Amino acid sequence: MAVAAVVITVWVVWLDVTVRSHFEGRRWQVPARIFASAPLLYEGAPASVQGLVRHLKELGYRAGDLSRPGSFLQTGNQLKIHLRPFQFEDGAVPARHVSIEVANGAISHLESRGPVVRLEPLEVGRFYPGSKEDRILISRKELPDVMVKALILTEDRDFYSHHGISLKGIARAAWQNLKAGRVVQGGSTLTQQLVKNFYLSAERSLWRKANEAVMAILLDAHYDKDAILEAYANEVYLGQSGQVAIHGFARASLFWFGRPLRQLSAAEQALLVGMIRGPAYYHPLRHPDRARKRRNHILALLEEAGVLRPDQADWARRQPLGVTDTPRLSANRYPHYVEWVRRQLLEFYPEDVLRSEGLRIFTALQPELQERVQRALDQFARTRPGLQGAFVLTERETGAVAALAGQAGTGIAGFNRALDARRPIGSLIKPFILATALQHPERYTLATVVRDDPFELRFENGDTWSPENFDRESKGPMLLEDALVQSRNQAMVRVGLDVGVDQVLNTLKAAGHDADIPPWPAVLLGAVPMAPVQVARVYTALAAGGVAPRLNSIRAVTDAKGHPLKAFDYAPEQVLPSQVAYLVQTAMLDVMQRGTGRSVYQSFPRDYFVAGKTGTTNDGRDSWFAGYNGRYLGVVWLGHDDNQPTGLTGASGALKVWRQVYRQLPAESVVMAQPEGVEWAWVDNRTGLRLEEGCENARALPFLEGTAPEEVGPCKRGRSLIGGWIRRWFGGGEP
Repeated sequence: MAVAAVVITVWVVWLDVTVRSHFEGRRWQVPARIFASAPLLYEGAPASVQGLVRHLKELGYRAGDLSRPGSFLQTGNQLKIHLRPFQFEDGAVPARHVSIEVANGAISHLESRGPVVRLEPLEVGRFYPGSKEDRILISRKELPDVMVKALILTEDRDFYSHHGISLKGIARAAWQNLKAGRVVQGGSTLTQQLVKNFYLSAERSLWRKANEAVMAILLDAHYDKDAILEAYANEVYLGQSGQVAIHGFARASLFWFGRPLRQLSAAEQALLVGMIRGPAYYHPLRHPDRARKRRNHILALLEEAGVLRPDQADWARRQPLGVTDTPRLSANRYPHYVEWVRRQLLEFYPEDVLRSEGLRIFTALQPELQERVQRALDQFARTRPGLQGAFVLTERETGAVAALAGQAGTGIAGFNRALDARRPIGSLIKPFILATALQHPERYTLATVVRDDPFELRFENGDTWSPENFDRESKGPMLLEDALVQSRNQAMVRVGLDVGVDQVLNTLKAAGHDADIPPWPAVLLGAVPMAPVQVARVYTALAAGGVAPRLNSIRAVTDAKGHPLKAFDYAPEQVLPSQVAYLVQTAMLDVMQRGTGRSVYQSFPRDYFVAGKTGTTNDGRDSWFAGYNGRYLGVVWLGHDDNQPTGLTGASGALKVWRQVYRQLPAESVVMAQPEGVEWAWVDNRTGLRLEEGCENARALPFLEGTAPEEVGPCKRGRSLIGGWIRRWFGGGEP
């Protein structure tokens, strides 16, 4: 007898330690939630009523009378919204009313508490724990009263009076089952159900039932009813999405209804409570009649208990089930972008923290731009079987990545070419050759005459190397700017060899490329393997005036309750002299006005200034384009995974995809303030000698101060060959 008492005591003590250690420790692994950028509303902001309504519906807002947060009302070009409260990375914003009018593609009138309104951001992904369970933790006070009462009435009427187990409940269930001739009611209390789900396996045995009963009594002894109810509300299983299990009322509310728990009607709350008995059996889409019958039974219990008035219960019973047509998790909405978010976060957080601590991650992703980028890539790839591609779109001055597509056509996550496809960049290297040369102003300016003609290098082992132009022709002497604008290999390679391949690589490294590349002459033809996101990084240095921000997909990280953990600034760093960047940018504007990128002006007005550079590798195996307007920098790569020729140049392939996206963006021209130390001069388009404006063949070019040519060439009066777009760029003023 004494031995039995000792064994029972040890058993109970062990169960007690198990109950308390788990309940007081980290109870659940909660996935991290990833949010897109929050749309900003202000007078003058680009917008459409259709786009705003689409965003609200994605968030689970519903057309209605505006009496509850999470509703909107559209009347023509006017939109009234009752915004839900939201915990942003910089603090909580309460529910509020907003009224918007849209005209000519922009917000013409905004009524709100301030001049700028942030809409809720879309949740675009999650990092799931190994358990593949998804939940959103809520506190007891966040549980709606009707739901709590429905839960007690349905699952455990003696919850607030028993001590973990209920003999009365067991007897009542046995009697109901006996009357029905089948099992229609269980005798387990909420506390026992929590213990079973929280601590024990699913095996059916007397030993497990004994453990369950004792642990339920211990749990009830140590913790108050509200703590147990809160744990139950976060643990209860309410459905499945693929391999991911939906746990807790808060997550189930978003999954099934697309709205937060606090916004559910009594009928919708009753449906969730009814599904506890069997989420598959009462699946509201597969078995709507069963689900409706179960919901209405619970509404009847609420009416009998006086929780709902008869008219309220009758109205609730007549409502549709209200679940979304396609319940889904947001885990794979933009998988390639989310993958890059994960890689960047791993620099600061271990993998298990990302997948279990419930972090809230606020990103720079703009869903509308992401959709456009992916659509443009898909549409072009469909015209050429087997063609693949990638597109990276960043904010030009901040480096914030607004969109990232890592493959074309399949619609599922696969090889992320934006991050991992390192391909030769071809002529995209040329602006860096130019930037290197211009840092030697005693030898090179944009007006320096260079030779575009054949030559041969002979190496010590007897091998020879001779670069060719894409068109297999040579154009002889030309200005250095023209060598870039027309993408002349022989001329640019000569310049690169003169300043040194190692120096060109140093310029590329300063701009952000961190790979070690041997200084072989082929580097000057773009034999530098880079992923599209790396190209975006180095081109940001040119586009942002030599001040390169860190390319980043993340704005901030908070914990599950919204407390700030880390803010991500873009750490701008001066990597190129601003004067040199200004000169290179001028040449890249000219690439688009009259060079290899001029086909964009089949779609753009001539006074819309964009800058960029095309890139093509041997036999057209890679088609590249990197270009930007006043706000966004976009990099496009097209090619075959097996490295077969595409039959495309940078202009006939990647540039077309880029143009398709930029046609849909606001036409914000490139405007770059002229830095101190730069002056403009008119030069001869052929010889580089100084001319006056109005001379035939005169061209205006920028120079580092004191480096403009002094020797004056002969002037034949006539129309200046080049200079019109310069005037337009400067708003009609003199260069």
